[in-house]
Amino acid sequence: MNTVFISEEEVRGYLRDFIARLSQLDKGVPRVWCPIGPSGLRLAQVAMQLDADLASQTQVVPIVFDRSNSTVSFSNDRCPEEVVKGRSILLVDGSVHSARTISRAYAVLESLGPSDISSYSLVVRSGASMVPNFFGLLVGDHDRVHFLKQEIPNNRLLPFGRVRTLAFEDLDKPMVQTGEHFIDKFTWSDLWYEMRADRRRKTYLYERTGEIQGFVSFRVGKARGVLVDTLGVGRQHQRQGIAGALLRWVETLGRHRRCRSLSLWGVEQRREWYENRGFQARGSQMVLDGVKFYMMRKKLLYSLPDDELIC
Repeated sequence: MNTVFISEEEVRGYLRDFIARLSQLDKGVPRVWCPIGPSGLRLAQVAMQLDADLASQTQVVPIVFDRSNSTVSFSNDRCPEEVVKGRSILLVDGSVHSARTISRAYAVLESLGPSDISSYSLVVRSGASMVPNFFGLLVGDHDRVHFLKQEIPNNRLLPFGRVRTLAFEDLDKPMVQTGEHFIDKFTWSDLWYEMRADRRRKTYLYERTGEIQGFVSFRVGKARGVLVDTLGVGRQHQRQGIAGALLRWVETLGRHRRCRSLSLWGVEQRREWYENRGFQARGSQMVLDGVKFYMMRKKLLYSLPDDELIC
């Protein structure tokens, strides 16, 4: 996964060029702008700051998109048909991923009878089902983009300690004792030789003050999916965010390698914990050593349809 950072000045540069291109439309310049969500509204606001004439002649009608039910609404009190009918409209979105949002907004606006609809987005993913009329940057489907932020956000694991790979020198160290027999039966030697036998297998440890407190073992499959074999945290270190941090690292590594999904066998009594982190049960179940497990999966590429989730 590539992470692209767009500075405030770069955003303004894209918008200056966009405004110049709009001015070439002469009488066809859209005078009603419909920004989608906070990022679209921010782009519209910056554009208005760059051109006083544009601001004085343009009406901004923000659009709210409810992802839970895919509905579009308008944030002002006026009847949207009064504003849109017979007018030239510009849809503004910060970024277009799958294009579900901008496509839905386009359809709603079209039903209100505008004379024309144009669209602009600062960022478009290459797999988007709709491409705006104007856009600033095209990125891959596995990429992510940060823009219009005063600070550049970092990936976060845990504030102290370190996450590292299992090494040969660890084989004589005490194994993490989780209190779960189906995990505690493993040894560092087992996990080490699995990695040596299959280069796609990895084991990472969380270590603090010289003590190994948790670990995760996983395999990157040939079909561009990641399968977590084991995730364990020592009994005295549980409920401190270690398991979640290790799982976030596997997700980050998976996206970097362009893997589509992350799969694991979730223990029945911890199913809710996994669901709170975006995993969904995919139907398969098994009982091992008296413990019930569910196959659970999570998308790593956000634009991937649910029916393409793979292990």
